[in-house]
Amino acid sequence: MSENKYLSKRKSLMPMVFNVIIIHLVFAFATFFLMYFFTLFLDEYRAQSVAAVLSIILFCIMLYCETWRVASSDRNMMNLGHIKVDTTRGLKAGLIGQIPGLILAILAIIYQYSGFPHYIVLSLYKLYYAPFVDILWFLEQISYFFYLLPLVVAPLVCHMGYILGYRRFSILEKLIYKKKDGTH
Repeated sequence: MSENKYLSKRKSLMPMVFNVIIIHLVFAFATFFLMYFFTLFLDEYRAQSVAAVLSIILFCIMLYCETWRVASSDRNMMNLGHIKVDTTRGLKAGLIGQIPGLILAILAIIYQYSGFPHYIVLSLYKLYYAPFVDILWFLEQISYFFYLLPLVVAPLVCHMGYILGYRRFSILEKLIYKKKDGTH
């Protein structure tokens, strides 16, 4: 019976979606921690820029590693026939994980153009996409529709991580380990 429970959980995308949302929330706080940390060594502007770049990189790495790990495990289950082959699971989880951000982005855009007080919605949106706040600050000067831009990052990274994890292709191994003949 416990094996059936395990298999039914693995059939569902919800654990992976939940992890995508958790990673967003972790980086909401990690970004602000990094900004504070770098202000110990740099002026506020440079600290914010360095923290933003580092946060985006770490955010993408964490999403990639999580979906790679899940895909590697799912491959075994797919090969054994416990779950059907679906290499788009990472993309689906990434897209579903962006639903809270999509709702907040749409509300933020509506509030920005309507002129109503929007500080709570805008704050929640920028908290959900904290690693991208530095970039969004520049882009919102052009159009508030750029609030939709960060929504594509997680699905793309999750899809790439899942595909490569399913194929058990490790980028890190290719970068670190060399064959005896000196090639990668």
